[in-house]
Amino acid sequence: MSFSFFKPFRPKTPLEHVKVVSKSLLALDTKTVAEVKALEKALEEVEKNFALMSQILSGDGEVEPNVEHVSQLTSEICKEDVLSLLIHKLPILGWEARKDLVYC
Repeated sequence: MSFSFFKPFRPKTPLEHVKVVSKSLLALDTKTVAEVKALEKALEEVEKNFALMSQILSGDGEVEPNVEHVSQLTSEICKEDVLSLLIHKLPILGWEARKDLVYC
């Protein structure tokens, strides 16, 4: 009898990446000092998902980007209105997130 304490690894879909980025960008509206941890966590999520979205759009060094995933990602970015969120939150984002955003 085997027990699995960890969830099996399942890569996120482009839809899930966009939703996480959108939620994280909206979480950057915190105004109190007590929520600094939540702010840092949201920034980490944005940076991590920008890197993953960049990989979906341009592929990694060995594998070409999947046209279907690129199409899903771009349509979800437009549907969730993530571009306007990115423009408004650009001053808050860290250096790595800005750099990944430029390369997308």
